[in-house]
Amino acid sequence: MRACAVLLTLLPFATQDAEPLSKKVDRLLETVNRLDPDRIDTPGRAFRDLPPDAAPLLRKALERGDLHWTARACIAVGLRHIDQRARGLGWAAEYEDRRTEFRRLLSGEYDRVSARDPKWTVNARDAVAACVDYWGGQHLRRPEDALKTLRLAEAAIKEGCNDALVLYIAARMGVDTGRSTPENSLQAHKAAAAALDASQYHPLLRGHSHKTLADLLRKAADKNRTKEARDEIVGHLRKAIDLVCEAIGSDPKLMTAGIVEQTGEILSSWATFEDRKTGFDRFHAAALKAQPDGALPDLMAGLFYVRYAWDARGSGWASEVLPENWAKFRDRLGEARRHLEAAWKKDPTQVSGPAEMLPVTMGDSKGREEMERWFARGVQANPDYYSLYSSKLLWLEPKWHGSGEEMLSFGRECVLTGNWDASIPWILLEAHRTLARYTRKGWQEQPDMAYFAKPEVWEDLKGLFTLYLKTYPHDIYWRATCAYYAGYAGRFKEAHEQFKILGDSPSSLGAFSTKADYDRAKKAAADAVAPSKDF
Repeated sequence: MRACAVLLTLLPFATQDAEPLSKKVDRLLETVNRLDPDRIDTPGRAFRDLPPDAAPLLRKALERGDLHWTARACIAVGLRHIDQRARGLGWAAEYEDRRTEFRRLLSGEYDRVSARDPKWTVNARDAVAACVDYWGGQHLRRPEDALKTLRLAEAAIKEGCNDALVLYIAARMGVDTGRSTPENSLQAHKAAAAALDASQYHPLLRGHSHKTLADLLRKAADKNRTKEARDEIVGHLRKAIDLVCEAIGSDPKLMTAGIVEQTGEILSSWATFEDRKTGFDRFHAAALKAQPDGALPDLMAGLFYVRYAWDARGSGWASEVLPENWAKFRDRLGEARRHLEAAWKKDPTQVSGPAEMLPVTMGDSKGREEMERWFARGVQANPDYYSLYSSKLLWLEPKWHGSGEEMLSFGRECVLTGNWDASIPWILLEAHRTLARYTRKGWQEQPDMAYFAKPEVWEDLKGLFTLYLKTYPHDIYWRATCAYYAGYAGRFKEAHEQFKILGDSPSSLGAFSTKADYDRAKKAAADAVAPSKDF
């Protein structure tokens, strides 16, 4: 494993302002067009600050045949930010579309349905608006935004608000903020689902409330699942399927990506109790009726058949798979490939298709060139889609088609993009977390934390955390996570420095499981750097 030198400056290779724009673009491209980066830095961040005149230069650069995916990703991010500034958007266009969708489904529906009362309408309306910002914010979400939303919703309810949407927002935010006990959360979601059922709110909202309630009931009954409990969970999932099908058929404005995501989540829960296909058939029929010539039916089918194939194979080692299940696996992956290729031809701007093709290529062993082709298509469609990168990392695992060195090389390439907004550089940390599970005794479920004591591992992680915290010094979660790994690396001085900033009661514990774990690690770091009392 090669050591990586740490470059602390965020914008390397700084030049004079008089540098021609064309030369600046060429120089930036060369900094990220590296197949095997030998240091940790984030030159890709400079692309987001390019002026509008750089747009045609970036588009022309895309025609180059020698561009690595890192360069293409940075070009895509640069073009998105130029467009964002030109249109006055708060974020890239598709994420602004997502926010618009939430504004329509939340604020728009609240204005249409709610029987407003002067006693509580101000807090209720503000709670709905805050929820739009939180749910629609994608990468820009912050824990304090969830807490703000919860407090506004609770204030409205305390003033007498019984609006179904506000009840649901309060229930969801109680879970998101960790401020609600499992029992209270379950009761709040039951009340919200009942209120939404009795309302005229959008069927998509009502369907989502039943899916959320089913998941909470499943979690509550995991240790003692009776027939009655199972029937109740399945009943809520069946309602969710009915309502989402109604939404697909009645609302042609729904975003394709949102429908694919929501139906996929419902089917994942449904597959715990019933054959996944019985739920899918309902969704697919609704999509075919609503959009017979669109990409939605094929995207939905592609995602389904990928999951259905792995249902047949299972997650165990290849030697454990029965011959008849191998046959089902191959057939279903073939169906997934057919639908995803058709979806991409109909709409290459949808990133979920290429992202789902990566597990297809992982299973049908078409080779790395095929995987890289679909990965590049995904980057072109949306360079911020984290699942695309995590799927490639999985493909590169030693137990599939790659090696530890290939995983780390890919992780370092992800750092080059500097795309912290989408968390892409953290793929390098995920690579190390995964490799910690590959031990001398074989692969194990829990990581061997001794792995992080290797000097070359800490050199990677120190560079990663240094770069991030230099850019976002107020991010408590990642600062605490830095202290966590520094402790396991035996770098107690670095850990102690982070703990001094974090204090005794940080707002986030990062990678620490409990406050007790945090306190023990903090004390261990302090003891390790304390002056010796021996004479």
